[in-house]
Amino acid sequence: MGRFEPRACGRRLSALRRKLKLSQKELAEIVGRTTSAVAHWETGRYVIPTEILAKLIELYRVNPLWLLFGEGSMFLDSTSTEKVKEKGIYSVTELKGKFLLIRETAEDMIKSGEYQTSAGRKLKKLLDELLSDEDERIK
Repeated sequence: MGRFEPRACGRRLSALRRKLKLSQKELAEIVGRTTSAVAHWETGRYVIPTEILAKLIELYRVNPLWLLFGEGSMFLDSTSTEKVKEKGIYSVTELKGKFLLIRETAEDMIKSGEYQTSAGRKLKKLLDELLSDEDERIK
């Protein structure tokens, strides 16, 4: 998995917004933030908060690996295994493994600096919750 880069993540957020045919203002209203916040995320000045990431996943089935690291396709999909492989979408088991890698990245962010510490902790918490939820569904 690649390294997390705020500017690249911001460019992908901008591409997502355009794909959804939303203005910055419209996206801001949907996620409950300001237009300025959306602009800062899109330029990479600020990291997208984990609660916003979770909302994008829930509302639009955005692939978090694509948004954060540029891996796979833009959206999660519930297609057959063959189509999943063709489109670069991961199975639940593969996605769980990728979440574990993202959690390691979050831990690295926590170690790297004060601002990234907060973002890293929030990201790690979200991923821990997602992994826990998935473990419950598999049982």
